[in-house]
Amino acid sequence: MVDIYYRDDYCNSYLIYNDKLEAILVDPGYDGEKLIEHIKKLNLVVKSILLTHCHYDHIGALEEIFNYFDKPKVYVHELEFDSISNPRINLSRFNKVLNFIPSNIEKVVDKEIIHINGFDIEVLHTPFHTSGSCCFYIESEKAIFTGDTLFKSSIGRSDLPTGCSKISQIKASLDKIKRLPLDTKIYPGHGSISTLKREMDFNPYLRNV
Repeated sequence: MVDIYYRDDYCNSYLIYNDKLEAILVDPGYDGEKLIEHIKKLNLVVKSILLTHCHYDHIGALEEIFNYFDKPKVYVHELEFDSISNPRINLSRFNKVLNFIPSNIEKVVDKEIIHINGFDIEVLHTPFHTSGSCCFYIESEKAIFTGDTLFKSSIGRSDLPTGCSKISQIKASLDKIKRLPLDTKIYPGHGSISTLKREMDFNPYLRNV
């Protein structure tokens, strides 16, 4: 099951949970208090956290969530690890400075399969928004969590620290998503959910890049 916690001002957070109400949290966002309240209403316990990338609007509540749920394991791409504690790169120097590094963290790489709570989750390294941006694909759920790589009708920007605006890099990253089944549900870091078929038909970046 997938639950969506929408925020207009920060990122979308997603909860992937099993029959035992053990949850995987994708991107904790910025408002830990409200997110914890939402999770408690669902009677879920966060066992793992997946980070699509480490900009402040995606990790601002990481420390609060990590401590509240007794140190769930945190997964982040190896090229994104240093961004967690670097306010210049995670852009938090203009907001609440973020330099927290979870004690229970694991670096992942492209095409790695993570086994969590009965789910097999494939890591797709999709750099261009940041060097360590990645998507998390769950074949059994026909779902991919794309962070700021792919949105409904658009893609993420590439002009922030560690980003890359080379067309070849953007294309290589998007091609990894385009190879998935067309009925795959797209859960983006911001905005509404979509499907790969819808994006292949209407998203100009998937059609033309």
